[in-house]
Amino acid sequence: MRSHQFSSGRYNSYDGKDWNRIFWDYEKEDVDIEAFAKTQINLTKTEIKNNYRQQILDSFHQQSEKINSPSSVPFYKQYRYQLQLLCLDADYLIDLRIKEIYESLKRGDNPLE
Repeated sequence: MRSHQFSSGRYNSYDGKDWNRIFWDYEKEDVDIEAFAKTQINLTKTEIKNNYRQQILDSFHQQSEKINSPSSVPFYKQYRYQLQLLCLDADYLIDLRIKEIYESLKRGDNPLE
């Protein structure tokens, strides 16, 4: 019997959540990308990238208020927040399930659904 929060598999043994699919998705936030784009028209690509990243970071850090509140949130949200906090400065994401994704694409499926 395990007495800790993490199982050695892909799923959290306590709530059945798939660790690989719990990440916060900025695109699902109420973001007005058109308004952002209009404010960036005369900037360089680097400036736009930095400004967009900062907007994402600001939104992500707003999540910490909920995560760290006394009433808290489900464990998987705490876990995803901590994991994503560790990689916020990364430019790329590598999905290690590439074979599964490739096979899904060949079949015409959307592997991210």
